[in-house]
Amino acid sequence: MSNAYWAHLHGLIRKSCHFLGYGVFGLLWLRAWRFTFPRLPFLQHALLSVLGAGLVASADEFHQAFIPSRTGTPKDVLLDCCGVIFMQVLVYTAMRMARPDKLANAA
Repeated sequence: MSNAYWAHLHGLIRKSCHFLGYGVFGLLWLRAWRFTFPRLPFLQHALLSVLGAGLVASADEFHQAFIPSRTGTPKDVLLDCCGVIFMQVLVYTAMRMARPDKLANAA
């Protein structure tokens, strides 16, 4: 197999790990906001989580822009935020199915 194949595979794995890693990071933000402000609806917790993770992703990409061997692009921030949103949708769906009483204020 050619070097281009391995380079493409390496890039795909890196982007997938960023997607999932920031997804988990977003869930940690979500949990923190839910414990800090328990009376807020789930949607507000989720939005605060996306904002927090997005700010960290932006700062990371800004930092990478100054490192010669790295690149910082807005597309990577978008990918990271999509990972956060994806994981939050999964959690919301699971909670909706298993514990709808926990989402009573999620309107």
